[in-house]
Amino acid sequence: MASRHSFNFAVYHGSQRPAGTHGGFVYRLARRLEAYSFAAAPEQLAVLEGLRAAIAVAGLVALAAGLHRPMLSWAAFGAFWTCLADPGGPNRRRLACMGGFAAAGSVAACLASAAGQAGMVPSACALLALIFLAGLSGAYGAAVAQVGTLTAVVAVVAVAFPQTPLGAMALSGTFLLGSLCALVLCIGVWRLHPYAAARRALDAVYLRLGDMLDALLTLDLEDVAADMRSRAEAEHRRAVRAAIERARAVNLDLQDAARYRGELDTADRLFAALIAASHDRDVRDVAFSLSERRQLRRLSLLLAETRHQTSLRTPRPKLLAQKALLLRRAADATATVTGRAVAMASGALADQAQVWRSGPAAAACPERPAITVIRPVPAAILRHAGRLAIAVCLAFATAAALGLNFSYWATMSTVLVVQPVAAATWPRSLERILGSIAGGLLAWLVIALAPTPPAILLAIFPVATATIALRRVNYSLYAIGVTCLFILVAELLQPAPGLAETRMINSLIGSVVGAAAVFLWPGRVTDGLAAKLAEALAANFALAARAVVFENTTEAFDIARRAAGVASNAAETTCRQCALAGQSRRRHLGEATNLLAALRRLAGAAMVQALTGGAPDPARAAAIEQVAASQAAALRNLTSLEAIPPLQPDDDLSAALRNVTDMAAAYLTSIRSPRRSVP
Repeated sequence: MASRHSFNFAVYHGSQRPAGTHGGFVYRLARRLEAYSFAAAPEQLAVLEGLRAAIAVAGLVALAAGLHRPMLSWAAFGAFWTCLADPGGPNRRRLACMGGFAAAGSVAACLASAAGQAGMVPSACALLALIFLAGLSGAYGAAVAQVGTLTAVVAVVAVAFPQTPLGAMALSGTFLLGSLCALVLCIGVWRLHPYAAARRALDAVYLRLGDMLDALLTLDLEDVAADMRSRAEAEHRRAVRAAIERARAVNLDLQDAARYRGELDTADRLFAALIAASHDRDVRDVAFSLSERRQLRRLSLLLAETRHQTSLRTPRPKLLAQKALLLRRAADATATVTGRAVAMASGALADQAQVWRSGPAAAACPERPAITVIRPVPAAILRHAGRLAIAVCLAFATAAALGLNFSYWATMSTVLVVQPVAAATWPRSLERILGSIAGGLLAWLVIALAPTPPAILLAIFPVATATIALRRVNYSLYAIGVTCLFILVAELLQPAPGLAETRMINSLIGSVVGAAAVFLWPGRVTDGLAAKLAEALAANFALAARAVVFENTTEAFDIARRAAGVASNAAETTCRQCALAGQSRRRHLGEATNLLAALRRLAGAAMVQALTGGAPDPARAAAIEQVAASQAAALRNLTSLEAIPPLQPDDDLSAALRNVTDMAAAYLTSIRSPRRSVP
């Protein structure tokens, strides 16, 4: 009788990978977007969360329309934004964030609405104070920062609904009512798995690992140029490392996530093994042997099965353990670096399967520090809060000067596009603009096809569902949904001519003002390129130094490997941002790209050294660290590189180190050229 594990039979008796084992076009597109800071996480599509939010939002909009009370739209706003404030995880954490937003949003709505009634100057002063305080929330972590951003959104919308103090209190109470409805629905009535986001993030890691392995096998056979193969491998490395770090961030605040952290560590070991196999293939410049290809195919299907097991509440890894051990024995018998890399990967899978078979262990979670209500605010957060407040006031004044209808759409866009990291602001601005245009056209089409209030009300439900479901997938898609949703709600409760055009114009103005405020403030997108390269060089040299003293313990090496991957990803992303910002000539990106390619080769050589190296060599490690210190300092200070002593022995690792040194010298020479400006 065929079992659900029967696909494993093919890996031992055939040579073809089952179709659809790993990702397709959507994930390839996501990898490309990630390189330019346009985050895309298709695995985070949350349809059930979208349906749950849509019930709250559409129900309150229907109530407002049925009672002919447009002010009840604030209850729908409150429900929608409260759903956005849901961080996932344990109910205690969710209650703190969603309840905190309900309270903070109610206060902000009351104060901003009352200030709006008092006039232009009081309104601007109230916005300046409220937005600045909301911007400080970033000091308390990502979940609280999201609450702060949404509170700022409430303030800029409320100031456009001026009320007397009593009316402002009524508006605030309506908002609070909607927020509480959403909170009760999400936490008390319709509960979803608290760690669903963590599972989806982990699934994405194994999916991208499978893509990386499939590409390694495919590019090995295809007649492609070396530079094309290098670019493809760099893209896959960047995608896997980004997925691992996203999954770490999702798991960071979860209390009962020992299993997920263990599976993530296993994925990191698999990633290291694939880097070693890729580097071995490039150094030999010869296609994998038949036995190596067979072992890599077997590993590919084991990866697919591991991904399936991670999605289960209770993994059933008996066959996975057996097949992983068989593959490990076969790979150990292969006297090649690739064979050792496959043995390392299959050993990691066998260890993970054994952990699953042993059942959940009482893993000790790190003790959480006591919550501090008031804590020192970093200078970067202060700068962001001030920049955000000033940008919002500029957008508010611009909208007032132009006499824009629904002017809060402009200030709302400013709040959402200004990011703590300046380099991330202009991509967010572009996504906001494009999303607003597409969302406006979609809303126009919906209204044209279904112009009656009942039809518009029916359309609100799927649009609200899609908006919440896509919020963690991609900001552009979310912007399309939220634009369409707000236009439909306005058309139903506050009809006016040209709503779609008004939304697009306002979003364009608000996004442009936000981007301009960031670029006029110190800290432009390209200022950190040399520093990022220095960090990447230091981290990869530290990995090489750790590789030559590699022994049985892997914890220190794994830490160094992760640091090198994160630093290289950051430098590559900054390099791409410079290219998109029009700095491709005067920012010396050609030399920077060559240096990053040399660092990727160094990381691969370090992995091979760790797999094949002999006795630990502390003297060689010290020499590598000395070279790293001088080169990193030269990159940070934009000074000439000093001559370095020959690195012994003269092996692949030393060649990779010399290549990095040559590329760093070329980059510094181009920067110090008087014909070009210095970043």
